[in-house]
Order: sequence, then structure tokens, then C-alpha cells
Amino acid sequence: QQIDVGGQWFRARCTECHEKGDLTNANFQLKWSGQSAFDLLDIIVRTMPEDEPGGLTRGTYTAIVAYLLKLNGMPPGTSILQSDSTSLRAVRLNFTRAAASVTPH
Repeated sequence: QQIDVGGQWFRARCTECHEKGDLTNANFQLKWSGQSAFDLLDIIVRTMPEDEPGGLTRGTYTAIVAYLLKLNGMPPGTSILQSDSTSLRAVRLNFTRAAASVTPH
């Protein structure tokens, strides 16, 4: 249900400026791979929505992050993504599609 709620908020607020492909492409995945869910949430809270940064609830932002993780192929956890910073820092972003799409030089 959290992912569904995140998808609803994403469609309602994020698609005004972002296409889904912008947040699921190899560039996005490479930028965020190895970072924590907290890192992603923190930047979103501080900068989004563009007309009202920090204007959504912490739970809404967390649901959007859960939705973005699903879009990027991360398997869902056994429980909802918690919104506290300690729990979010423990979730490492691992996007295998990004690693697979990079060719060594």
C-alpha cells in the first residue's frame, strides 16, 4: 500500500516536472547506487516540490521514495519503508540495471 500511495503522489506532484524515465534511467541509478534511502529522501525533502520544498509530510516523501525504489527494480521489503533517519540510512540503494548497463573503458 505504501508504494501505491507513493505512486499516487508521484503522479499528482512529481510528474508536473519529472518524467518517470528521468528517475529510472542509468544516470539516475548510477548517481544513487550505494547511497542510502535517507540520502535520496533528504534531497527530495529539501528541493521538492519545486514550488514548495518540504511541503509534504514525511510519510508522503517516504512513500514517494518507496515508489522510486520499486520503479528502479529494488525488491520490496517485508514491511513498509520506515520514515525515521536511522531506518532509512540502513537501506542501501542497489540498482543492478545501472551496473549492467555500464561498459568498461
